[in-house]
Amino acid sequence: MEEKVIEQHSLGKSVFLHLFPGLLILLVFIASAPILYQNNIPVLFGILFAIITALVPFQLGVILWASKKQYGNYSLKAALVYTRPMSKWLFVLLILVLFLWSGITLLIAGWLDQPIMDSLFNWLPAWFFVIEDFSVYSNAMLVTLIIFMLLLNGLLGPVVEELYFRGYLLPRIEHFKAAAPVLNAVLFSVYHFFSPWQNIGRMIGLIPMCYVVYRMRNIYVGIFVHCMGNIFASLSLLVFLS
Repeated sequence: MEEKVIEQHSLGKSVFLHLFPGLLILLVFIASAPILYQNNIPVLFGILFAIITALVPFQLGVILWASKKQYGNYSLKAALVYTRPMSKWLFVLLILVLFLWSGITLLIAGWLDQPIMDSLFNWLPAWFFVIEDFSVYSNAMLVTLIIFMLLLNGLLGPVVEELYFRGYLLPRIEHFKAAAPVLNAVLFSVYHFFSPWQNIGRMIGLIPMCYVVYRMRNIYVGIFVHCMGNIFASLSLLVFLS
């Protein structure tokens, strides 16, 4: 089968395309979170609002535009470069190992979050940290939040991010060879401008997944791992239901 010829991005262009959508998400969050906070509504809704107003439109827009430019029609084709098949047992094994690795890594690194917030980000307003006592909200509010978290943060957001970051951007920095998945993981972590204190754990947790997607040429591994992680985090809110 003939290999697809993929345009390669310069370092500057790749950095811009990795980080700019994160700035859009940050701006939407900063604009909406204080209003939610002042009206006793979970600030997490600000992240969800940013997903549907900034993350999805920009990232899908870039993919559709690139597909039109390269293939002549608006589609997801520009992001479907890494679709090499693999055996089912290897696919499942990789997903489980990477999911456990990222979860354990983020859990351990989570011990660093508070010291980093206290030492480097103590100048930020309280609402920015999205640290709330969810038990003060009604069950109806929490159920609504959980449903939207599952739909937007658990499915739509990570699927679009994987299509954009691992499907579209990663194949276009292959000229950096083995450094490509590391660069992709680091920039993807920094792209989360609304939670910079989590960068250490996020980078360590992401690099193996990015490398596997790059090495195996299979974007679906990243999609499953990313969705599983976000769904698990969203379901953790269930403990606050009375």
